[in-house]
Amino acid sequence: MTALDAFVRSTRIESFGKATPAALERLVNEHGVYLSQDYIRFLTRCNGLSTTFDFDEVRQVGVSGALADINTFYGVENGRDYADLLTIIPRMDRYGRELLTFAPPIAVGGDFCTFVEITEGSKLGEIMYTDGELYGHYFESAGIDWTKTPDALIGTFIEHGFFMPVAPSFNALMEMYAKLV
Repeated sequence: MTALDAFVRSTRIESFGKATPAALERLVNEHGVYLSQDYIRFLTRCNGLSTTFDFDEVRQVGVSGALADINTFYGVENGRDYADLLTIIPRMDRYGRELLTFAPPIAVGGDFCTFVEITEGSKLGEIMYTDGELYGHYFESAGIDWTKTPDALIGTFIEHGFFMPVAPSFNALMEMYAKLV
């Protein structure tokens, strides 16, 4: 059994069905969003999900505290407006749309903290945590130059504390979550 299997079979998880190839194509064709093969496999197995873990549970198993802050993984055309990338993307502000090209959101939690998956550059496939409380003012106050390469932008975001590396891949993230179930 894979870590993903263990995680999604848990009674602590509410899964949102399975993504269709047509829905995944819409994500690319309409919005230019590319996801890793690992996340696409997740979507075809579990088209988003809801869960809750508290900080004490996360601390006890020794995984990143960010896992306790995230409660919903996004899907595509899953019938849940709050957890459907195709519904959320059109409502994103310009900064969210800029991030879509190299760091699309894959999960969300309290205060709009998110996990993003890096889809370009030297950190390809890595999962980063973003602090939702910083988001509202970060881009304006930091004077981000969006003409820089994704690697340069990601490096700046990490240096400023806007991105926090959580896992080297989506599968590694699922291994962390599987320790909680």
